[in-house]
Amino acid sequence: MADPQQKTIDHLVDWFVQHGGYVHPGVRFGQDAYGGVAAFAKEDISNPPSGGLHLLTCPLQLQLSHHQAPKAVQDQLPEHVLRNIALITETLLAEKSLWAPYIECLPKTEQLHTPIFFSEEMTQEAVNEKRNDTAWLLGTNLDKAWRPRAEQWKEDWESAVRALEKQDVAAEGYTWELYKWAATIFTSRSFISDPGMSKDNASHAVLLPVIDLLNHRFPAKVSWFFDHGAFQFKTEEVISKSGEIFNNYGGKDNEELLNGYGFCIPNNRCDVSAIRFGQLPPPVTAELARLLGTWDPAQTHYIRGHDHLLGLYEVSLPEHPEVKTSGVPQTIWTVMEVLKKFQDEQQGQRAQWRSTLSARCDLLEILATKYDNIDQYCDFLPESPRNMKQQYAKIYRDSQMKILRENHADVEKLVEKANFTSLDDAVQALKEEKEEVGGKRWIEALELTFKTDDLASLREQGVEREAWILWLCAAWLSLCE
Repeated sequence: MADPQQKTIDHLVDWFVQHGGYVHPGVRFGQDAYGGVAAFAKEDISNPPSGGLHLLTCPLQLQLSHHQAPKAVQDQLPEHVLRNIALITETLLAEKSLWAPYIECLPKTEQLHTPIFFSEEMTQEAVNEKRNDTAWLLGTNLDKAWRPRAEQWKEDWESAVRALEKQDVAAEGYTWELYKWAATIFTSRSFISDPGMSKDNASHAVLLPVIDLLNHRFPAKVSWFFDHGAFQFKTEEVISKSGEIFNNYGGKDNEELLNGYGFCIPNNRCDVSAIRFGQLPPPVTAELARLLGTWDPAQTHYIRGHDHLLGLYEVSLPEHPEVKTSGVPQTIWTVMEVLKKFQDEQQGQRAQWRSTLSARCDLLEILATKYDNIDQYCDFLPESPRNMKQQYAKIYRDSQMKILRENHADVEKLVEKANFTSLDDAVQALKEEKEEVGGKRWIEALELTFKTDDLASLREQGVEREAWILWLCAAWLSLCE
C-alpha cells in the first residue's frame, strides 16, 4: 500500500506537470530523513552540461503571490500582508483552489521550527520541568529578535481582519494561527518574482510550487533565472543515483536560518555572531563617519569564527603590527577606539596607548558579556534537546558561544601583551629594558628588603604587593636614565 505522504507528493508533481510545469525525467520527489520532502536523482548526474542541467520550470500561472488576495482588499493592505491573506484564502478554498495539491504538501504548523512556533508556558511548573522550547534561546540575539517580529505580525493580522470585515468579506477563517503559518511559509519558501512581468517593473515575493521542495545546501552549484515569467532551475552538481538534489539560498548564518527558515546547520562555516552599537554620542558618530566614510547606527556587524568560509577579516592594529587578521571586523575595532577616546576626553587627557588599551579591554568585556549572557542559562535547560526546535536552537546557541569564545581568547592575548599579569612577566619586562639595569636594581631591592629574590618565596611570604611597588620604582628609575 502506497505511503499517504508519498501519494500527496506524487499528486503535487502530477498537478504541476499537467498545468505547464516541467520536471526532468531523472528527478523524483520523496520524503527525506527528517520527514520533509526533498528531490533525489533517479540516475547518476555525472556530467552536467556547461551552464547547468535544466531540472525544473515553474510557469507564471502556478506562481502564488499577493495577487491572489481578495480583490476587495487589494488596495487596503500592504503587499507583505496581502500575500499572507492570499495564501490563507487559497487554503480556505480547499479543493476548489487551483493550488490545493501544493497547499496539501506544505508543512503544517507542527512541522514549522521558527521561534514564533516555539513553546513558551509562563508557569513555574513549565520552568521547573524545563519544557519550554524558548529556554534554548535565552541570552541569544534571537531571544529578543523573534518577539517584536511576532508582535508586528499580530498587528498586521488584526489590520487585515478589520479590512476584510470592512469590505464585507467573511473573516472568520482568517485566524491568527493561520496567519502565522502563512507568513512563515512566505518568509521561508518564497522567491522574488520576475520584475519584467509587472507593469511598474517591480518584483515581489512569490511561492513556486515544486521548486520550493528542494532543500538548502551551501555552496551547491545551481542557477535560477526567469524566462518570460517562468522560473527555471538548473544544477551544475555531480549527483550520484539516489543522491539528494539541493538548492542554494546563499551563505547564511544560523541565526538567519533559524529565525527565517526554521533550521540550523551543524558546523556552519557561514555562521557569525551579530552585534549592534545603536545610537552613539554625536561627536562619536561624526568621527566614525569621517574615518569610515559612512556610519549607520542601525548597521549590524558580524564576528566570524576561526573556521569561517571566507576566512578572517583583514585588520590594522598599529600597536600590534603582527596582527593582520581577526574574527572581529575592522569597524568594531575602530568604533571601540573612537568611543573610548571620546570618553577619555570627557574626563581629561589620557595617553594614547592607555586609551587604546582601554578600548581593547572594553571589547574584551563585550565579548565576555555576550558569551556569559548565553552561558548563564545552561541550568534552565534539560541535559539534551527533546524535539527538533530545541535541537536546532542548541546548534545555534552552541555555535554562538564557540565564535565568542574564540574571539575573546584572541583579544585577551592582545590585552595580556600590554599587561603584566604576574611577577614573572614583570621580571621579563625589566630584563628587556636598558640591558637589565632596571632588573638588577629590583633584585637588589628585593634581597635587601626581603632577604631573597626568589619569586616563589615572595609569594609564600605574602609580599607580592610590596614587590610590585619596588618593581614600579625600579621601572621608573630605568626610564629616567
